[in-house]
Amino acid sequence: AAADAPPAEPAHYPAIQISRRFTISVHMVWGLTCLLMLRAIPSFVMQTPDLKGMGDPGQILDRPFTNVEKATILAAWGWGYCGCQMPGGALSQRIGGKRTWLMAFMLSAITSFSIPTVGAIGGVYAIAAFNFLSGCGQAPLFPAMSGLQGAWIPQREWARASSLVGCMWS
Repeated sequence: AAADAPPAEPAHYPAIQISRRFTISVHMVWGLTCLLMLRAIPSFVMQTPDLKGMGDPGQILDRPFTNVEKATILAAWGWGYCGCQMPGGALSQRIGGKRTWLMAFMLSAITSFSIPTVGAIGGVYAIAAFNFLSGCGQAPLFPAMSGLQGAWIPQREWARASSLVGCMWS
């Protein structure tokens, strides 16, 4: 008689329903956090010991970075960011927020991670150029994020989503 009985049904646990809106907002926060960490790479490069083992800070070159060189390297990111913010927003409107995020994130990541190698080979101006490109890569992210929120989140929840992303990111 026991063999004829139907198998016991597995215990069902209530599924946690996570809204797609929340998931998108969390992904935006995670992406912005990763990009914030990428912005620190030039500072690390200027403070690292020489690759040849001399041990002096800021000697990726054959000498320490001067204050003017450090300022140029750090300012290059801002120049790229400011110069590409509006074109990045227009790109986001033309090709969509997801594609813009992907392309911008990849540009910023590749150029940021290349900075130590480029600095050892090309010097201060090569570091500044790659930091400029990193700024260009990060410029379209906020306009693209606004476009993604506008497309995926109902208008009545825009303020909540924007404050959630802003609050979680800061």
